[in-house]
Amino acid sequence: MASTFNCDVRFICLSFFVSATKSFCRVNAINILNWYNIYQKYLLLTLLYISEIICVFMLRSMVLDNFQSFDHIELDLTGKNRTVKNHAFIYGENGSGKSNLINAMFLLLVSSGTIRRDTDSAASIDPTGSDESLAELVRALRMIDCEGNTRLDFIFAFNGSDARYVLEFNAAGTLVRECLSNKINSRKGILYRLEEGNEPYFVRGLIKDKRFRDKIRSELAQYWGNRSLLGILNEDIRGSNRQFIDDNVNPNLLSFIDGINSITVESKMFLITKKGQIRLPSGTIPSEDAEKLDVVEKMLSKFFSRLYSDVTGAYFRREIQNGRMDYELFFRKRISGKVREIPADWESTGTKNMMNVMGSLLSCVAGGCVFVDEMDTGVHDLLITSVMEQTIPEIKGQLIATTHNTCLMDTLSADNVYVIGIDRNGFKKIRCVSSIERIRPQNSIRHKYYEGNLMGIPYIANLDLDSIAEIGKEDE
Repeated sequence: MASTFNCDVRFICLSFFVSATKSFCRVNAINILNWYNIYQKYLLLTLLYISEIICVFMLRSMVLDNFQSFDHIELDLTGKNRTVKNHAFIYGENGSGKSNLINAMFLLLVSSGTIRRDTDSAASIDPTGSDESLAELVRALRMIDCEGNTRLDFIFAFNGSDARYVLEFNAAGTLVRECLSNKINSRKGILYRLEEGNEPYFVRGLIKDKRFRDKIRSELAQYWGNRSLLGILNEDIRGSNRQFIDDNVNPNLLSFIDGINSITVESKMFLITKKGQIRLPSGTIPSEDAEKLDVVEKMLSKFFSRLYSDVTGAYFRREIQNGRMDYELFFRKRISGKVREIPADWESTGTKNMMNVMGSLLSCVAGGCVFVDEMDTGVHDLLITSVMEQTIPEIKGQLIATTHNTCLMDTLSADNVYVIGIDRNGFKKIRCVSSIERIRPQNSIRHKYYEGNLMGIPYIANLDLDSIAEIGKEDE
């Protein structure tokens, strides 16, 4: 059985947020105590026994066609000597498409059956419960008024090799092509390929057990197009004995599925939830889950008391009735010479967003693959810059984030700063700063960016607000 982690009993706390987060690959001697989830109002905390992360699942590149505002775009995170960069920050003017990249990762997770949209959201999407859900999401993310299929092409690095996964959808949002390539024995090859109108191709031994193989083929005939093979396999794996799965499914395919399941995505466009969550700043849980609140309380208290000079701690007020516990998060803050207890719901947008940031940072430091959209929303430039200065040297996984915080540029290497540029015809390109211009150690990336040498800055014409106001007067 393949193993990604070499574990002993050293206890550490790590936090993954946003529903798709799971332990990557098989884990030996891991005691998963509790799962929690936060996205905007959710926090996912995990307790693991683990000593060393031997291998992580990292995005090497992404190519998108006819996706939102991209007709064609490529993001390459390959560094020196074919290594994969463990962090990258993506800049660009408003509306340039930074969030599109995070949404592409979200679509990947939905198509793989890893996550579901919150049922209370305005446009609920549940990929595990409705055959129309994936198509609906693809149509929402498809480039408007375009020809050709919507195509997502990912390359992930893990287990010492690369895996390429391609998804292609037609204008109706139906999946028409799916292909996974990875190492087969010691050589690279196609694990499986599914195309509309063609016979499915599976490498020999992809699924050993005949009954299980026949079951998958039957489900493909029934569901593929509305669901991916990865999504079908994910559902079957969750409902099967793990030892049976390990013995009968190609280990590289299984490792890839576990890797996809380990990805964390925070997208401003979508609300993602998962069972076992602690809703913040208030909610209700079974009274026997009180110790879960204890863990969350300690982590929030330590994080925010070190981050904010006026915060002395955080705690939950609790009330038990009929076997259920109602709780609400409070901060202890030093205000006008007195420590006062302030409901977390009264806090600023930035403070609430820092709860999301906390989960993301703990995840990538522990070896997770994390994608965050606008991680600096509402947060002071110097605060998020200081946090990242301390975090980046500790990253053992991968952190990909979009941001407008230009102060952060002065703490980053040019190899880890990416900019989305737009030409006069609206075509877009993502480039690494080090490939645009040679940045010497004494040069400031931020100043180069402000000067317009690195693309991705807004150019504003004269607004002439008086003439705009006159238009309003003419309608009166």
